[in-house]
Amino acid sequence: MRLYTVHLKDTAPADGGSPPAFELVKDGFCWAAFFLPLLWAVWRGQWTGLLLYLICILATSTLTVMAAPGEAVEIALGLGLAVLVGFSANDWRRWRLQRQGYRNVGAVAAADADEAALRVLEVLDARGNDRKSGNLALNEQAVAAGGPWDAATRPAAEGRP
Repeated sequence: MRLYTVHLKDTAPADGGSPPAFELVKDGFCWAAFFLPLLWAVWRGQWTGLLLYLICILATSTLTVMAAPGEAVEIALGLGLAVLVGFSANDWRRWRLQRQGYRNVGAVAAADADEAALRVLEVLDARGNDRKSGNLALNEQAVAAGGPWDAATRPAAEGRP
């Protein structure tokens, strides 16, 4: 089972019958960002992360040229930077979604992203969301009825302890 954080768009959907906009972000290590950090950053629109990565590459390249520590140190620095990007990549996505108006409403455990999305849609429908106004009824009864969100992971800004 994988854990995904659920990020819900605060604005009402354009079409009254469509479900509210949400994004799922896998929790944990991002292998795509580890192996192909530049392509991953461009694909996901992580422009700040791309800029930081390029600055780090430039800095480590400059230091290794100036200090000439040896090939083993250069490989270790490159591998260390790749591991750092792999562990940070999904957090960068969460921060970008927050800046775009999404709010973290909890987490869902599922075998894959498709199953997680189905669980989120089931819970949103079970909660009696008014899709025309975009009012999302995030209530405790729906969570108690088997919803995927844990009450402890919801932000305090929703008025819950």
